[in-house]
Amino acid sequence: MEKTSPISETNEVEFVTYKSKTYGIKVGCGTFYCTIDYNADGSFHKIRIPRNTKFNCSLMMRDAMAKGATYKIRRDPKQLIKDLKGNKGHCCEKYNISCKAYSCSDALSKVVERELSK
Repeated sequence: MEKTSPISETNEVEFVTYKSKTYGIKVGCGTFYCTIDYNADGSFHKIRIPRNTKFNCSLMMRDAMAKGATYKIRRDPKQLIKDLKGNKGHCCEKYNISCKAYSCSDALSKVVERELSK
């Protein structure tokens, strides 16, 4: 029989922590919140979008947007901004002058653009 060994010799669990920032942008159907996680070296790790149901767009669309944006932000963030900026495909009916973005994808592009400008 093979002998199994613990993950570390001291049997301590090591946790990985990420620096993150959360942004809120007003869109037609509410405030769109987005969290960007960073690796220890300052590079992008993951984009998180909460799974609340008050938005008009479906949960599947928000999850797909977060996964696609995470994939693309690691490779080419400027192309991500170009693809999502000004997207009116899922524009909310309640969009008015007080809103800062047309849709959730437009809001996400504004968050990434703000992070890259820093």
